[in-house]
Amino acid sequence: RKQLESYLGPLTTERFNEIAGAHMGYQLTIYKDYLRALPDVTETLRGLKQRSKRLAVVTSRRKQTLNLYLQACDLDGFFDYFVTPEDTNYHKPHPEPALKALELLGALPQEALLVGDSDFDLECARGAGIDSALICHEHVDADTMTVTPTYTLTSLLQLCEIG
Repeated sequence: RKQLESYLGPLTTERFNEIAGAHMGYQLTIYKDYLRALPDVTETLRGLKQRSKRLAVVTSRRKQTLNLYLQACDLDGFFDYFVTPEDTNYHKPHPEPALKALELLGALPQEALLVGDSDFDLECARGAGIDSALICHEHVDADTMTVTPTYTLTSLLQLCEIG
């Protein structure tokens, strides 16, 4: 909602739901033509699972499209848990989604790493007391972040080298 209102100004709940519904409907008609996993995602996830890492997705994407998109990219089998907006009262950048993931994983903040590509991800990690890794790709530049990550990665494969 914040993102839409930054472009369109304040929205009533009805207007927001109308726009969000139209946007989602459009996404569902085109995602197969544009959706691709970032380079090295499958190899990285496979490597992390081989190292017995437990993995959770913490996302602002709703369950329906998260499941659809992960299946389309053949990535759904790598994750132990999913935390979506339906699971928490607050959403990124609030720390609640990351804290929920820790709870599901049975992990302490110092045992976790939140990997993301936005300030919202880094703020969420910081608020939860979790180290963060910023993955830089063609649409993400570390110099534009307002929160400094614990790690800055140029390839997801670098995750296999961290702890």
